[in-house]
Amino acid sequence: NYIIGIIKEISILYNVEINFKKFEKKLKKFDEISLNIENYNFCPKYNYVIIKNINQKEVPKYIKNTLKNSNFKLNNLIIDIVNFVTLELGQPLHAYDLKHINAISIKKNDVNRNIKLINDNIINIKRGIYVTESKNNIISIPGIIGCANSKVTENTKEILVESAIFNSNKIIRTENFLNLSTKASEIFRKNLIMNHVELALNRVCDLITKIAEGECGEIISKSLTVVNRNKKYLNLNKSKLFNLIG
Repeated sequence: NYIIGIIKEISILYNVEINFKKFEKKLKKFDEISLNIENYNFCPKYNYVIIKNINQKEVPKYIKNTLKNSNFKLNNLIIDIVNFVTLELGQPLHAYDLKHINAISIKKNDVNRNIKLINDNIINIKRGIYVTESKNNIISIPGIIGCANSKVTENTKEILVESAIFNSNKIIRTENFLNLSTKASEIFRKNLIMNHVELALNRVCDLITKIAEGECGEIISKSLTVVNRNKKYLNLNKSKLFNLIG
């Protein structure tokens, strides 16, 4: 269970409203990275934020312990914070080293090529598989894993953090085709909550500015405007519900 799921269960049990803390520091005005989404059926929502002047240091114990207890491999401050927020909200995130990014294009791969992943494995990407490109290079297989050419290291000072919704059926198809599964893709197999896309980036900004003195830019968003996410309400009998689910 993700931390947010446990919080929601408690809020229902005690009839308490959840109030998410907003990122309150002044945002910097950084140059935007151009963003192109070829097919909104594959990626109906994509947000990113640029964070600069990050002072990487020792990872706080509460983050280390949370990651260890959830079988996440410890990495560096930036990646550990990104993974920690994923565990909190159930919204997968990916961080790129900004110096390797000049634009983002989410599209189908148009030529067979080999790529090196962040785990140093080399795989062949066939035509038709969805990829994230920058500078004519594949920088990630969206929703599954990043590439070594844009990997965040302990020396990284500037990052672009991605928070998005990807089509779960297409993620599963790509996983099976590549015989490749990751913690991110396991989450993307489910139907994610649209509102958590921006909420997760706000949380990353909050932690990185507090722990590593980073400076956050504005959250940039691109989405399919016709997506119907109207809230629906159900009348439930609380005592019957608790008797049913325990």
